[in-house]
Amino acid sequence: MIARVVDVSHPSHIRLEKRHLLVEQGGVVAGRVPIEDLGFLLLDGHQITLSQEVLAACADNNVAVLITDGRHLPASMLLPFSGNALSGKIMRQQVEASMPVKKQCWQQTVAAKLKAQAHTLAAVKNDRPSKKTVSKLLELASEVKSGDPDNREAVGAAIYFTALFGEDFIRDRDCPGTNRLLNYGYAVLRAAVARALVGAGLHPAFGVNHHNQYDAFTLADDAMEPLRPIVDLAVLAAAREAHPLQPEFGPPIKRQLVSWIHEDVQFGKETYPFMTGLHYYAANWRRALCEGGRRLTFPTRK
Repeated sequence: MIARVVDVSHPSHIRLEKRHLLVEQGGVVAGRVPIEDLGFLLLDGHQITLSQEVLAACADNNVAVLITDGRHLPASMLLPFSGNALSGKIMRQQVEASMPVKKQCWQQTVAAKLKAQAHTLAAVKNDRPSKKTVSKLLELASEVKSGDPDNREAVGAAIYFTALFGEDFIRDRDCPGTNRLLNYGYAVLRAAVARALVGAGLHPAFGVNHHNQYDAFTLADDAMEPLRPIVDLAVLAAAREAHPLQPEFGPPIKRQLVSWIHEDVQFGKETYPFMTGLHYYAANWRRALCEGGRRLTFPTRK
């Protein structure tokens, strides 16, 4: 299943007609997509209207609706209450998961993230210092303990970002330029992961490591960590190709930042479209948390 992304950034009215989502601009239908093909509806503008029927149809079809803020970054996400027939049972099991199980899940997640960061650097760099950095990240991955008490994740992040984006780069959500591109890509990735978790019957608010009381998607934040390097590569390409006169969040840049949605990933011994791989990944998290299967498998780039 290849979910489509509809990004509406001009004054528009969105309505439903015969199981199709219609985007009207100036009284003319500018776009039409079957609701069952839709994965994300991104609303990026203050002059966009839509009917309650559209929101209900999105919920029925597990479509993530993202609403942007004044900086054109996703600020809110709407997901269905129940994306699985056994959601109630699964959520109870999820909440009752033991602390050792959660710590082991986080250990595997951090190790997988560090390995993904190492493989990303290896794919874009060929000089000797980068080889040393790759080796260091793989070494950190082998040192991660249950729950990551030594915070190997943070140590790896400091090494990785400067190696990928340059010595002067600092990861800061509030900074412009590359940081804003990362914010956008990560926000869409977070929505994709949350959508898959809901489809597996899990509640994205009950994380294994992230515990911010103001964060309704802590499990999505946990599960997306090893997938962030996929976004990083897209951001690196976009940052290199961006024209100085091109708006930072123009349609071409947005398409490039989410191009990974249409790529294939390796999951276990099989290859799947990205969104399909996410569904298997979410089911793997469900087994780890709710069914005693503590070994996680992580999607990786082809």
